[in-house]
Amino acid sequence: MRSGHYGDEAMALLLEAIRARGTQLQEYQAKLFGGGRMFADGETACAVDVGERNIDSAHRLLDQHGVRADASSVGMNGFRNVSFDIATGLVWVRHRSEAVWGV
Repeated sequence: MRSGHYGDEAMALLLEAIRARGTQLQEYQAKLFGGGRMFADGETACAVDVGERNIDSAHRLLDQHGVRADASSVGMNGFRNVSFDIATGLVWVRHRSEAVWGV
């Protein structure tokens, strides 16, 4: 059973829901947010940039399905507050560049 926790599972669940409603993927808008580094450079010693991998995965999934992101705010240091108005489809993003977690 897919949980939707990972991008490929979430995309499969989305496609199933779209088909179940008799609509097409191209009728929807894609907007990407996230993938930021939560720690300032040098605070962590991680060889893998998880945020960048997630961003690459999201772009790859969209490309595989012929979808173009209408808006995006990805990467960079810091975090985002994202507000989404489901009635209008409008999204507001506030990016904060300071690290969330202090040492």
